[in-house]
Amino acid sequence: MSLETGAKFGYSNWTSLPDSVKNYIETRACTELGGLTNMFTYCQSLLLADLDIKGNASLDRMFYNCSSLQKVTLTNTGLTKSFSGTFSNCGKLSEVSMVVTYGSIFTSMFEGCTSLTYIPIAAPFNQDNTDCSSMYKDAGIQSKIDSSVIPNDNAIANASYMFKNCPIPSVQNLEMPVCHNMTGMFENDNPVTAVLTSVGKISSGYCKVMDSMFKG
Repeated sequence: MSLETGAKFGYSNWTSLPDSVKNYIETRACTELGGLTNMFTYCQSLLLADLDIKGNASLDRMFYNCSSLQKVTLTNTGLTKSFSGTFSNCGKLSEVSMVVTYGSIFTSMFEGCTSLTYIPIAAPFNQDNTDCSSMYKDAGIQSKIDSSVIPNDNAIANASYMFKNCPIPSVQNLEMPVCHNMTGMFENDNPVTAVLTSVGKISSGYCKVMDSMFKG
């Protein structure tokens, strides 16, 4: 279904939605709204979304707990700052296409996305005091974590539980110069925690808290 707003949505029971709801999505999504916070929260029938964000500043919990969501394509996210819980608890989400250039709040962005096996965004993490706490917690991430995922010039201040309970294979040569909290960053991450020889250099000049960083 192609919409005039440039958005595409797939619902397993689209025809059963009230006309008022369909009209709202088709004519106002991403164009007249100042923010998209909670827009599709608990939409259990949403299967896919392809839309132009048009510079909205916040996508907080936009797709929170969309249990059927499988694929998302977002464009024009360059000015979006906050992605807190955007895809949290989307257990079937396996494909995400988007570019992040300005974001600074990524708390729980993909938490609970158990079908997501790769790092979907090439985020620069270059804004002051970037918060990535629980960003991929309980997700299905199987990618190695290195400078291609977290650039060495990043400005991550909080990485607590960022990859907790993820089956990542290795952690290599991370430089996090301004990070002050790495609590539980890789907690329960097998096989990383089982084979610590796979962990290369991890440096941070300001880190004050590293409790349980590799616990488990």
